[in-house]
Amino acid sequence: MKQLMKTNCIICKGEVENWDIAYPENETHVHPIGGTVFRTYGHYGSTVFDPMDASYLEIVVCDDCLRARMDHTYTGVNVKYKQELDDHRAEMDKLVDDLLLVELPEDDKE
Repeated sequence: MKQLMKTNCIICKGEVENWDIAYPENETHVHPIGGTVFRTYGHYGSTVFDPMDASYLEIVVCDDCLRARMDHTYTGVNVKYKQELDDHRAEMDKLVDDLLLVELPEDDKE
C-alpha cells in the first residue's frame, strides 16, 4: 500500500495527512485531509516570493487554523471557473438522464 505523504500547517506546524493517493499518475500533489492548500505564483510587491518564472509556492493551512481566522479572509467567485463548472455539471446531468433512458435487457428467468 502506498504511504501517504505528510504535510504541515504553516501556522501551527501541525501534521496534516495528504491524500496524494487520489492521483494515480504517481506525481506528488498537495491535497491535505483536514486542511486547505493555497498556491501562488508570486505577487508583485512581495519580497519573499515573486519568481516570475512559472514556479509556484504551496502552503497548507489546517482546518482548525483556517476556521479560527476566517474573519481575516477575502472570498469571491471566479466567474469564468464557475461557468466551466456549471457547463460540466450540465453535461454530466445530461449523461445521467440519457443513461436512465436506456433500456437494459431483462435477465432470463429460466
